[in-house]
Amino acid sequence: MSDGIYQDIENPQELLDINGCIIQEGWARRPLFHYDRKLISVPVIKTKEWDRFIISEDSSKWLIIATVNHIGARMGYSITYVDFEKRTVQSVRHKHRANEKNKLSQSSHVDDENNFSCPEMRTAFIRRADTRNIMLCAPKFNLDARFILNQDQYAQSFVTAESLSKNRKNFLLNEIYSLIPVSGILRRGNDIENISPDKVHATIDWGRGRFSTKPMFKALFSNGRVALSMVNRNSCAVFRDGKVYLIKDISTKLTRNGFTAKSADGSLSLTLKDGIPYQSSSAMQIFGCLQGSVTLENEKPIDVSNMPGVTWRISKQKKS
Repeated sequence: MSDGIYQDIENPQELLDINGCIIQEGWARRPLFHYDRKLISVPVIKTKEWDRFIISEDSSKWLIIATVNHIGARMGYSITYVDFEKRTVQSVRHKHRANEKNKLSQSSHVDDENNFSCPEMRTAFIRRADTRNIMLCAPKFNLDARFILNQDQYAQSFVTAESLSKNRKNFLLNEIYSLIPVSGILRRGNDIENISPDKVHATIDWGRGRFSTKPMFKALFSNGRVALSMVNRNSCAVFRDGKVYLIKDISTKLTRNGFTAKSADGSLSLTLKDGIPYQSSSAMQIFGCLQGSVTLENEKPIDVSNMPGVTWRISKQKKS
């Protein structure tokens, strides 16, 4: 990642120019970049958009990922359920042709609705102001859920705008919201769990970009009090009390089923061991619980032990 991603953006601005080139790289604590897909350069097959919701029980019992994405001319929907105690991963996904009715929103902060149904799964993602309703059904593994996410309108998010090619026509705009309290109900077979907002929290991963599949690393973890977001191997955003802090100069080493990450100034030290690997399309997902600590500014170290979450990694493609 270039040094430009570390520039702190403070004012609203356009993401792309009339030639489809990203204008300025940087990061912000608010959705300040205006994304217009009409400006994206062809071919559209390289266009990738997604709304991803990670809902996890704070004490690391279970985690659910619900995703709707638009890649090229296809819409994709998926539900993944992770049982940390049994170390199992169950997933269902479906793709179909995109149309004007099911396209994703161009903004992360407007009312929106996207519904899908087929025999294998049903999903509904509805946003009204600062409240999101997510309804999921996966008969394959007896999951039925309704989650209500109440976002704090004053809480900061972690927004990055990055150029991914020399001509600046390949780019990624990514926004992460975390520590969102969740209420609702979760049914797994005959077991019904009432979801309490002091025990279950969500992270929203909102992405819009144009790029080919490339090596990547992303990690999203939360224990309900503190959340960590690594959208690359060199930096980490820390969410706490409605604010976002960026720790730079991180060295990350990938292991078979996890990773270790340490900052140059000693403020961050994290380890994921014995994660649960799950291959999803071109990306390897590894679910597990982080151990370690983070220090923010002049505060005491924050213990992040047993923090549930997931990493994604795509290795460099081998030439045939």
